[in-house]
Amino acid sequence: MRYLISFSLIIFLNFSCNRTEKFPAPETLPVYSVNFDHLQWKSSDSDALEGDNPAISAGLKSLFSFREFYFQKDERFDLKKFRELWDELRKNTESIQLTEENALAWFHATGFLFELTGDPDVAEEMERISALHLGEIRPGLRDSVISPYVITKNVDQVWVNLFLPAKIQYTHSMGGEVSMALKPDFDKNGIIHLEFGMEKKRFIEVLIRIPSWASNVSVEVKGVKYVAKPGSYCLIAKKWKEGDLIDVQFSTENFPGNYNEFLSGN
Repeated sequence: MRYLISFSLIIFLNFSCNRTEKFPAPETLPVYSVNFDHLQWKSSDSDALEGDNPAISAGLKSLFSFREFYFQKDERFDLKKFRELWDELRKNTESIQLTEENALAWFHATGFLFELTGDPDVAEEMERISALHLGEIRPGLRDSVISPYVITKNVDQVWVNLFLPAKIQYTHSMGGEVSMALKPDFDKNGIIHLEFGMEKKRFIEVLIRIPSWASNVSVEVKGVKYVAKPGSYCLIAKKWKEGDLIDVQFSTENFPGNYNEFLSGN
């Protein structure tokens, strides 16, 4: 009997582990603001996808089918296949201008992949979509789509993904309120400040995305410089207090688009 129970437990644990791998927990999650009526893309919305390129619309519909499989815990979900399809679609969207519907859908599909992987390459695609495809849509709609991904988090691990003005507030796992404000310098391209506000000193892991197109990169806290490799995240894990700053600087010469227009949302 004891061996039967042990064998059953092994089978259960093996099944649980395999299911966790099949439906991985998110690495990081978007932070939604009360300031916007955020557009939540549903699988039924994919029926409205259109454009001059049927292959793009078909590819987006396939991505949203996989996304729906994930949320429904449907065994047809496969992250590897989702990524392969996403990689193919990214190549196909590099040289064309997407319709508003397709651009929004592409951003949401990319955001979903980023949540599951935390991949800086995927975050950079969100930036490219924002700069090249979402600049012409209504500002309020654009902000409601992009803003949740500017800063994302998982408990006390905070990811800075897009260098746009943003602020988040949350309750630290050890208690006490924490606020973080991302402040790009509009007068000096490529200078960004991340300012902390909190009631008590708290340990937080901060990951700053360093774009692959960036050069002359510097990430500094109180005179201490951190390793900042383009195409990756720079990790700063420490106790923070009220008024602490992370200073980020890089050249925007190779930014995919007009950097000032990207910041201003024009």
